[in-house]
Amino acid sequence: MITRAEYCWSQHRTFDDDKIPEDTITTYEKLQSHRIQFKSNKLDQMTKKAVAKLQIPKNFAIYLPPLSDDQSFVPLLTFELDSEKASVANFRLDLYHYDKVLNLHHVGFRFETPTQGSKKHLFFHAQPIEHSSQHVIPGSNSGAKRTGTLPCLPLQADDPVSLVICLVLSLYGLEGCVKVLDEASIQSGFRRQVEFSIAGGDSWRKKGW
Repeated sequence: MITRAEYCWSQHRTFDDDKIPEDTITTYEKLQSHRIQFKSNKLDQMTKKAVAKLQIPKNFAIYLPPLSDDQSFVPLLTFELDSEKASVANFRLDLYHYDKVLNLHHVGFRFETPTQGSKKHLFFHAQPIEHSSQHVIPGSNSGAKRTGTLPCLPLQADDPVSLVICLVLSLYGLEGCVKVLDEASIQSGFRRQVEFSIAGGDSWRKKGW
């Protein structure tokens, strides 16, 4: 996934190999001064050393492949994984866009494991990010008001692996998700989670009401 993203951004192509608009390239280049692109080889090194906690270093982010829909936005991924105490896997997805007068626009979502101690979020879910990411990118819609806990959308996931699949599916669709998985070295033990995450909707697509 990260390797594909690195290729797409270096070649200025979208996930589906379309040409990226110039304003998207501008957004990508300007974001680099705030959030450094986390390389795939660095992630490999970090995962080999990690024991109980894994977190993207401050001022870094994983730049996901450019979107084929809503091409103006640049998707950034950060995460925190912690198996100590209550097991937690939280993934933050920020999407940024500089307009023609260089105002920075932002929308974001959190993809999370069940929130311990919460009656409303005790399931795998995605929800909007309440505050603009001033602590991440200064000037990004600082005056925008948005919800942060609702809607809390249930996801067809049962562990962090299938949660990531849901995130990829939400950005790149079913065909894109399958393409990412085919390119990745997915061990056979993960196939159940993958199939579980992308199988939803088969009955409806075939039979309808």
